[in-house]
Amino acid sequence: LQAKRFWVVVGCHTGVDLYAAFVLALAVALQARLSLTELQMTTLFVINGVVSGVSQPLFAWLTDKLDTRLCAPAGLLIAAAALCSIGFADSFTELVALHVIGTTGVGMFHPIGAALTGQLGRGMAMGRSMAVTLFFTAGMLGSVIGPLVATRMNARFGMESLVWLIAPAALF
Repeated sequence: LQAKRFWVVVGCHTGVDLYAAFVLALAVALQARLSLTELQMTTLFVINGVVSGVSQPLFAWLTDKLDTRLCAPAGLLIAAAALCSIGFADSFTELVALHVIGTTGVGMFHPIGAALTGQLGRGMAMGRSMAVTLFFTAGMLGSVIGPLVATRMNARFGMESLVWLIAPAALF
């Protein structure tokens, strides 16, 4: 049971970082679709790191204060719902709102996901350090796969098809 829980958390990390890559991977398509300026494009790139980075310590503190693990599944669902909905944005403002909400979800997931991974790894043969290493590697895998998935789905089915990828987040 502990190993199953571990692999679910690791799999979720792949997923959340996969979703986090969508806006940047589709930036050129979004620029053409919404007639975005260079400043607006730069803003999208800045949002990705800043919002996720700033929200992580906030949610780390909150999860410790409230003694809850809710931010991991909630963050994954929020990230998936918002970032998979970017194809429905009709303006830069709507896109930014989805991007900020989505990257906040990404930030929500990471502190508790990492903590859970370390905690679960401590009781497994691999140990905590290897568990956290696998967690980190899974996130990198998501960051690599995300652009491939997003660009191919956009090319084949349209950007709106990304909403199909909300279901796997809900299953996890």
